[in-house]
Amino acid sequence: MTRGRWNRIAFLTWKDFWYLIREPETLFWMFFMPFVFFFFIGSIAGGGGGGSGVENLASWAPDEGVLVPAIEERLTDLGYTVTRIDTLEHMERYNRQLRFPAAFSDSVLAGIQATVTFRRTDESILGGQYDDIRIQRAIYETLADIVLIDRDDLGFTIESFETRRQQPVLIGLEVEQAGTHHEPPDGFQQAVPGTMVTFVLIILLTGGAVLLITERQGGHLRRLATAPVDKIDVFAAKGLSRLGMGLVQIGVGLSAGAFVFKVDWGPHIGALLVILVLWGAVAAAMGVIAASLAKTVNQAIGIGMLLANGMAALSGCWWPIEVTPAWMQKVAWLIPSGWVMDAIHRLTSFGDPASAIIPHVILLTAATVILTLIGRKVFRFD
Repeated sequence: MTRGRWNRIAFLTWKDFWYLIREPETLFWMFFMPFVFFFFIGSIAGGGGGGSGVENLASWAPDEGVLVPAIEERLTDLGYTVTRIDTLEHMERYNRQLRFPAAFSDSVLAGIQATVTFRRTDESILGGQYDDIRIQRAIYETLADIVLIDRDDLGFTIESFETRRQQPVLIGLEVEQAGTHHEPPDGFQQAVPGTMVTFVLIILLTGGAVLLITERQGGHLRRLATAPVDKIDVFAAKGLSRLGMGLVQIGVGLSAGAFVFKVDWGPHIGALLVILVLWGAVAAAMGVIAASLAKTVNQAIGIGMLLANGMAALSGCWWPIEVTPAWMQKVAWLIPSGWVMDAIHRLTSFGDPASAIIPHVILLTAATVILTLIGRKVFRFD
């Protein structure tokens, strides 16, 4: 390609990009709406990585005795922040509620059965089962302490239970993960990359397509065809200007994630940028194709929104694809946005090396080439 052609393409690209980027609708969707979606979806999905990790447990006991503090200490060892509640009315402020009956310690030490009640106010099935396991463990460990303290004739005091709790365990169980376990990201760690990938596609399939259709309907492209430029020059400029829009959207997402929502973009920022630039190229080519095939602005917007949101839902942009059924994870590998999200998760959440995304780079590069060739074929001035 001659220098003169490069100059023509660069000139057309800059003019088209500047015209695209200063549209009020474009500015609104590129610089304001992403923050709204980052915050809204990220907060619903657990905030910065699923919350603070603190598991508060409210404990209510009419008579403390020696066993209630012993069980509470065991629960603390199991990860709970136990708060003693004075009245049952205050108990309702907590999601996890543990209630001891009256004269609990005296009854148990006298050999009389007593029932401890646990209540969880939300409907998390897995979370509730995990709570049940830990609370039962704390109670059984305390019962074992009673047996050993009675055997050694130490007396049932708070100090004797504390001494038993601090003694080393004679039998340990070492658990290792078989294979590689990937914990799906949540909160802003999932929402910001997913929303960023989605908005790149929305912007280029709608805003980028609408302007090209408007230029065609207004005769601007026909007049451009009479200028001393080739059709390939105009096509290249249209694609590059939309790639520029995509890169701006990516820059907004990366910056907002790092400085506002505290997303950890991982140690391989170079590999991450390669994936995102390729995604911008794929989306730009799709935008040009959509604008070339659509006959009206409304048609382009409708098809663009349907396609963008459909791809986002099926590829893990709205939720981690790792938590979906196996068939949906297979579908995600048929969609370019699915390749992008998988690569982002590998680089930012799963601790994979940069070499792990080589297949993703190959697939996205091939998709860019194929879509560019299709776009060149269907691109038209009228």
